[in-house]
Amino acid sequence: MKTKINVNGITEKTSAKGKTYWVVNTNEGGLTCFEENIIEIVKQNLGKEITIEMKEANGFKNIRGLYPNEVTVIDEKFEAPVKKTITPTPNQSSSFSDTKNASIYASYAKDLIISGMPEDEAISLVKRLLGAFTPRSD
Repeated sequence: MKTKINVNGITEKTSAKGKTYWVVNTNEGGLTCFEENIIEIVKQNLGKEITIEMKEANGFKNIRGLYPNEVTVIDEKFEAPVKKTITPTPNQSSSFSDTKNASIYASYAKDLIISGMPEDEAISLVKRLLGAFTPRSD
């Protein structure tokens, strides 16, 4: 369900199975988030209102996504925060095909272009974000 929240704070926690997750303190109470790529953008919006996709299950409220044009993402090439259209991808640990992923990334670039960003900048931003959210095997 699409929900506007005020981000008041974030606490990192570890589940009984050893998985890291975060509790986002909001005007809606504590919301859990299990996606690192989503929480990184939420962290950039501390003290601000953002629009999220929230799902309630088993008595918990979980952040499942962010809505484009409604989140501030800090881009290093600008000195100040700039509104950007972005929807982070969830961790692709399951067996999604590369073709499916390419389609998702193309859709993100298309959303950026529709919002007025030049095509080359949109593609570059999606590639950079993909690299930032892809686990490294160092």
